[in-house]
Amino acid sequence: MLTLSGHEGSVRALAYSPDGQTLASGGVDRTVRLWDVAARRERATLRGHLLSVTGVAFAPDGTRVASLGIDRTVRLWDVASGAPAGEMPRQTTMLNALTFLPDGRTLATAAGLMTCVAASPDGTTVAAGCGYPMDFHRGIVKLWDLLSGDEWAVLELTDMGRWTAQYPREGGQFDLAGGSRLVALWEPTRRQRRPHLEHRGGISAVAFAPDGATLASACGSTIYLWDPIRGEKRATLKGHGREVTALAWAPDGATLLSGSGDRSVRLWDVAARRERRVYSWPVGKVFAVAVSPDGMTAAAAGDAPGVVVWDLDEG
Repeated sequence: MLTLSGHEGSVRALAYSPDGQTLASGGVDRTVRLWDVAARRERATLRGHLLSVTGVAFAPDGTRVASLGIDRTVRLWDVASGAPAGEMPRQTTMLNALTFLPDGRTLATAAGLMTCVAASPDGTTVAAGCGYPMDFHRGIVKLWDLLSGDEWAVLELTDMGRWTAQYPREGGQFDLAGGSRLVALWEPTRRQRRPHLEHRGGISAVAFAPDGATLASACGSTIYLWDPIRGEKRATLKGHGREVTALAWAPDGATLLSGSGDRSVRLWDVAARRERRVYSWPVGKVFAVAVSPDGMTAAAAGDAPGVVVWDLDEG
């Protein structure tokens, strides 16, 4: 186990680059830091956000990294130079999560009631989970075209439980009936919806398996595994003592990593539906977890300043 030190305060977000050579972290010190994984040292500190950074995501080609902040902005950075590479328009609602679609030119952002967002590996489906942040009465997921800077699709939820998918560039919309305690599955390019995944409370994290055939969601201290095509629940994973805050799949699709407010990171055997290992790293309450593209190492961060990196076969 190794601790990467540099952030001043808690670390809220982690992401590995597609080649596994760089780890990005975002923290309450308003910085994004790029770490050389092999050398175990900081490569660059990216400054520009006015408030805490709560989300980071690499483009599929690894040349850019996107960061999301409490200042309601999304910034793009050149990974090689660390220079700014663009900025999305400042939003009126608090931003909570972001992810690239596999095409590399589309970025999804979640705001307001929407606490998490994920894209399927083939890019056909977007999953958005609804939580209950205070003082928000609607949730929004936007898809941005990074070449033009325009939003081209919007999924919106009101506190009355009404969902609407809109396409500003072309006009038109459709409604998605359902309550607000759910994960919405949406095929934006085909203008289609899939069955919602009903939960008993707010959703804090969603993650597609590498083959896209399984979706993991976190609700309270429980993890659910779903068939995203049929909308059927496959399994329930229990073990955490407090809210599960982060999920990350290993590339083999057989292992799932979870982080929680109970200060633990847990490794799950998905096929056996059981906990394989529990890690108690010195990161405090866990806010973010990530697995390297080769599946050999993982990273975790929380309300302590450091980022912990370890070999997944480490006990």
